[in-house]
Parts: sequence; structure tokens; C-alpha cells
Amino acid sequence: MSTKGIVIGSISATLGVLIIAGGIFGWRYYDDSVNYVSTDNAQVAGNIIQISPMSSGRLTSLGVQVGDTVRAGETLATVDVPATSTLGLASGAGPVQGTAITSPLSSPVNGVVVGKRAVVGNMVSAGQPVLLVVDLGKLWVTANVDENSIEEVAVGQPVDVHVDMLNQDFTGSVIRITPATAASFSSAPPTNTTSDYTKVTELVPVKIALNYAGSMIFPGASAEVTIKVH
Repeated sequence: MSTKGIVIGSISATLGVLIIAGGIFGWRYYDDSVNYVSTDNAQVAGNIIQISPMSSGRLTSLGVQVGDTVRAGETLATVDVPATSTLGLASGAGPVQGTAITSPLSSPVNGVVVGKRAVVGNMVSAGQPVLLVVDLGKLWVTANVDENSIEEVAVGQPVDVHVDMLNQDFTGSVIRITPATAASFSSAPPTNTTSDYTKVTELVPVKIALNYAGSMIFPGASAEVTIKVH
């Protein structure tokens, strides 16, 4: 075979490979755009419970640190609440005015301490958070989906979730679509006070159940979500 023929054959082979690769890429792009809705604007979320005293007083003990595992009913801290009643003085059963009553603070759930808002010796008010606890067994993912794609999303659809902090993939399913955009929950929603208006694409929060048994995941972790819509 002549040199010219070899060159033409090589070019033809290269063009053939490029055409095939382009076709595969094009098909995958089409398949992804039609059958999936994806977003990297997603986070792991959970119910964060505030542990607070019922009455104002001084924090006298704090037996846990951030990251500690706690059990429901376990005493995590104590607050000395000034006694303001002389009820029961005759029998000796009541508190003496001017003394203090020790009030325990306990967790209502099994969970992990994710925040500490006071130190021993602080005066704390009734309802002021001292500790934050989250049940790591009841987490989910909130994905913010483009409003132009949300009509394709439905409860029950399967989801692939990549959690960045673990560099690991999980499965899940759509369990709720919020009937409002994420911007509507802002403390200062955007307003248009001029005629120079720029349309902004809004995002709709979608709640996703996550199958993560056996993995340690924390609220706030970033995630990438792919919802199979067809």
C-alpha cells in the first residue's frame, strides 16, 4: 500500500472514531436532558433540636462536647434557677427564697451534639439554646431544582445522590416538593422598585429521602442530585 493510501486510511479511521465518540456523547447528553433532572445545589439536612432551660438561671454543669453521642432522657447540663417562692417552708418541703433549684437539661432524642451555645457560669434565659442536638438517623437531602424543570419532578421518583464530604454515592427518592420557591423563604425577598427588571430563574426545594444506613453523614454536607424523571 502506498504512503498516500496509509495516510488516507489513518485519517478515515480517526474520523470514524471521532464520529462514533461524538454520537455516544450526543446520545448521553440527550438521554440526560430528557430522562434526568440534576442539580449540585443540594445539602444534607436534619431536624436540629435546641436544648434550652424552662427558667432563667446560671449554667452550673455541661457534660458534653460537640460531636458527643447522647441518648433520649440523658442529662446533658444543669441550671441553677433562683427560688422565688417560700411555699412549703412550714413543712420543710419547699425551696427557701434566695436559694436555688437545680434544673436538669436533657435530650428528647437519641442523637449527636452539633452545637454548644453557652459555657459553665453563664447566665441563661428561659428558652435560650444551650446545646443543639440532631438525630443522625433521620437525615434527608434538600435539592433546589430549577423552576423550569420542576414540572417533571414527582414524588416517588428514584434519585442518585453524591455526598461530597464522603465522595460516595447513595440512592434515594423524592418525598416532597415544596409548593413555593426558595426565595419566598428569604427574610428579605427580592423586590423590583424600578422599571429596569431582570428576570431571575427561581429554585424550588425538593425533599429527598436518603438511604445512608451505616454511613456517617452530617447536616449541611453538600450534595449533587440526579432525579430520574422518565
